Parts: sequence; structure tokens; C-alpha cells
Amino acid sequence: MNTDASTDTAEGLDTSVEPSEVAPLVARGLRPRDAAKYIGHSEAYLKKARAGKKTDPPGPEFKRNGRRITYLRENLDEWLDRLQPGKAA
Repeated sequence: MNTDASTDTAEGLDTSVEPSEVAPLVARGLRPRDAAKYIGHSEAYLKKARAGKKTDPPGPEFKRNGRRITYLRENLDEWLDRLQPGKAA
């Protein structure tokens, strides 16, 4: 039986890795404040677009989990691509 505390014997996983050795996680979903910064619009613009009010251009797709609003990066990127004139969608 392995008595090394840094290895999980049930899973065979090495847990001795230092946090500084692990690449930082990049969030797939962004909260409205971060999504607004990402696309270069205001948080108020996103709120207005979510409420179904007419915005020019229409806002990006979002996900709702209860009261939590999340914008997926891939949806924001697609939305930005559609705004680029002359770029194939």
C-alpha cells in the first residue's frame, strides 16, 4: 500500500503540484461587468439588451441561472465578428 501523502491512492492522482505550477484557469463565462469590458460596451447596454429593449446593435446571447447572468466567451466573440463590416459570418 502506498503511504505517500502526496498521491491519492484511490485515484492515482499526484496532488503534490504547487499552485504556482498550474496554469491559471480562464473563465468560459463572464459576468455582465466583465462581458461589457470585453466587448467595449457599457454594462447598462447589456442590461438594456437583456430586457428586450431595442439596442443598436442587438446585444449578445446570454445565459441565466436563477438571478445570475453569464455571457459565454464564444458567444461574445461571434457577436463581435458579426459587427465587423466585410467579415464573413
